[in-house]
Amino acid sequence: MSAPREGDRSRREPGGDSLPALFAAAVRERDLTEAEIRDLLRAGAVQFVVRDPGLPAATIPLEECFAFWKREVQPRIIEAEAFRLEDFPGQYAFAASEWRQAGCVPIVVLDRRH
Repeated sequence: MSAPREGDRSRREPGGDSLPALFAAAVRERDLTEAEIRDLLRAGAVQFVVRDPGLPAATIPLEECFAFWKREVQPRIIEAEAFRLEDFPGQYAFAASEWRQAGCVPIVVLDRRH
């Protein structure tokens, strides 16, 4: 994810290697492919959380999840152990995982690789 833009409503929290405090009780379920994220989105909104080394985690507002998926995530999902950043737009990509927390929509954590 690029640096926050003017008017960017993503929420940043300290601790880029962890989930925001809002999701302290979340449990990691599985790694995700592009198709699996698409299936989650077909069922409804998901909570995207972007973790970028050295930066606070960013929580993408639920009302922006579909646009964020199309713009940032879909073309950049890592699906193989071996990959080349040059093969992704902007030379960065995301490793995706699903997390669950009671009373919350599915959480998709995106670990940025660059």
